[in-house]
Amino acid sequence: MTTVFDKQQAGVQMTLAGLAYVDEGLAINKLKQALIQELMKTHYATQGLWSLVWGPVVHGWGDNLVFVAQHVQTAEYSIVLRGTIEQRGSIWEDVPTEQQNFPFFPALTAEEKAQGLPVPKGKVSSHFLEAQQALLNGRDPDTGETLGQFFSRVGKQTEITIYVTGHSQGAGLVTVFVPWVLSQSQSWSGKVNCMGYGFAPPTAGDPDFANWLSQYATSFQVINPLDVVPFGYAGLKDIVKDKVPEAVPDVYRLAIDAAIGIAELAGHWQQPQVIIKLPQVQLPESIGYLDQVGAQHNHNSYLYLLDAPQTDSDPSILPKYR
Repeated sequence: MTTVFDKQQAGVQMTLAGLAYVDEGLAINKLKQALIQELMKTHYATQGLWSLVWGPVVHGWGDNLVFVAQHVQTAEYSIVLRGTIEQRGSIWEDVPTEQQNFPFFPALTAEEKAQGLPVPKGKVSSHFLEAQQALLNGRDPDTGETLGQFFSRVGKQTEITIYVTGHSQGAGLVTVFVPWVLSQSQSWSGKVNCMGYGFAPPTAGDPDFANWLSQYATSFQVINPLDVVPFGYAGLKDIVKDKVPEAVPDVYRLAIDAAIGIAELAGHWQQPQVIIKLPQVQLPESIGYLDQVGAQHNHNSYLYLLDAPQTDSDPSILPKYR
């Protein structure tokens, strides 16, 4: 299932995803205040029109984070996800070692059963599933509500739109949270529109999972073709073959080969089909391979390639070379 890719909305959602990195490591009350301040900034693509309505929740060894922002004038909500904090080299940081059956597919409706549609199935990375469950178990620091309880309440409105967004490992989590929203919304009284915007997503699951997401959900996988992270885990071999972001030094080829072996032992991997490729900016080799990797993956580089304003932290160097 697809809808038309909205570049302007993508800029808004990428901005929200970028804000998930704000002041990493702060105590939860200070992190919440930092997010509130960032959301108020009018020079971002969000234009100061989004406010924090749930969270943030931080949990797990990877410092996974989730919060919910709402457009102040509409019934639009965004579930904003952060995976592991470290960006540079993140393709090696969370190599999957096991796949597990995904438990959050929507149930078939009576009409779908009558049509003979198969029961949804698919496997995802156990690391992604562990992170998702940890975030779903988390509670708003003030209200004590879980994410599911929050949306059960707001889902009573006549119609709401829920975006799910994240960058890097957070983008991988987008693909497992979209079906969760669709599953949960079956018990809500109002109409729900759900769209995923994942920026630089590593592969979350196997071909069955990817094909289900492509056919029955709206989830855009937005990539910079010179960013190594979206090549994990289904396309790791292409990093060397396609020289991403430049010819790969031998020492890093060894690391990639090791990641390939681990991923293949875990199972088969496939990205969902709706992939949006952004324009690319080639950087000079003099910058160095690891610095290239970091620069191409930077959340502000994605904002720049989307023609959206950058956030105030960690500016992209891409504009200097375009």
